[in-house]
Amino acid sequence: MTAKAEAAPRAGVAPSGPRTAWPAVVYAVGAVIMFVVMAVCIRALASRLPAGDITFYRTFFGLVLMLPFVLGRGPSYARGLLATRRLGLLTLRALLTYSAVIAYFYAVTRIPLAEAIALNSTLPIFVTAMAAAMLGERVGIQRWLAVALGFAGALVILRPGFTAVSWPALASFASAALYAAAAIDVKILARTEPPARIVFYMNLLVSVLALAPVVVDFTLPLWSDLPYILAIGAAGTLAHLFQSNALKRADASFVAPFDFLRLPLAAIAGFILFDDQPSVWVWAGAALIFASAFWIARREAAWRRSPQP
Repeated sequence: MTAKAEAAPRAGVAPSGPRTAWPAVVYAVGAVIMFVVMAVCIRALASRLPAGDITFYRTFFGLVLMLPFVLGRGPSYARGLLATRRLGLLTLRALLTYSAVIAYFYAVTRIPLAEAIALNSTLPIFVTAMAAAMLGERVGIQRWLAVALGFAGALVILRPGFTAVSWPALASFASAALYAAAAIDVKILARTEPPARIVFYMNLLVSVLALAPVVVDFTLPLWSDLPYILAIGAAGTLAHLFQSNALKRADASFVAPFDFLRLPLAAIAGFILFDDQPSVWVWAGAALIFASAFWIARREAAWRRSPQP
């Protein structure tokens, strides 16, 4: 569902070349496919399960998949993973993530997949703007122009003043802002907390948050829903795993363009399975958003390669 920066080649990224690029390509394409599979399964459940229930199943299975890793390392590792002095920030991250997931899942179940994914792809644009405003990170004029281009793309899709802006479209756009705020929270947490602790608390706390509406208004899934529920949990986890592996093997500027595949794949799947027909405005706006995200990734990679004081 975002563009992420990665360390320079000397910090572990393999040098460019055909033999080292292909693993990154495979992982990047795999991540895109998994994101689309998750969106398709969410849409398939839309007529039977509310977005809140689907959110719980997604986060719960993410936690279940992580538990063998935690328990397999022994009791001392589990106790160390739970020991933190940043519970407030971890809880804030969970609240932001839960809100973002609910908003995105709601959008996916109500509007064409291509439109929901295009609006949600403004995530790196929000991250850039928030990093400058909240963390004091230096953002050059070129990246600010890229941010403006990305927001222009979102306006092309929403077209406020020319057509009624739907709540699901706004929800997808808002989910990108919420995901970005959660990413800023993670940047702060990463100064003191190990990645495993951040991920574990996110799955744990979001599962608790998502459980509340399920308990209040539980909708019993059918046996036929089970494959979709399991696929959502597995695809969501694999998507992030593949994305991380791609970024370990190549610069973000190399990996970012593969995210372009999400839109045509989602459009094809939506048309075949759900008779979605995204308008030309969605394609035009998406082109601006993806161009903006790609340029931000390139500038970030160039900054990381340059000597830092």
